[in-house]
Amino acid sequence: MGGIPGSYFTANVSDTEFDRHVKHVLSVMTTKPKYVLGVADQVPPDAQERRVRRVAELVEEFGTYQ
Repeated sequence: MGGIPGSYFTANVSDTEFDRHVKHVLSVMTTKPKYVLGVADQVPPDAQERRVRRVAELVEEFGTYQ
């Protein structure tokens, strides 16, 4: 369970790095079932709401089990 560090939802991480990391996590999780995608600890108070929505978009596009 986990996969996305909470800090990745903040402005400290670029959009490019955020997408790269989430796509990588999904590539691992979709080849080895029984993973649950989540935030490593919690989404921090200074998180960008658009990043939370972006996870859903990336899951729709890259999150299908192979």
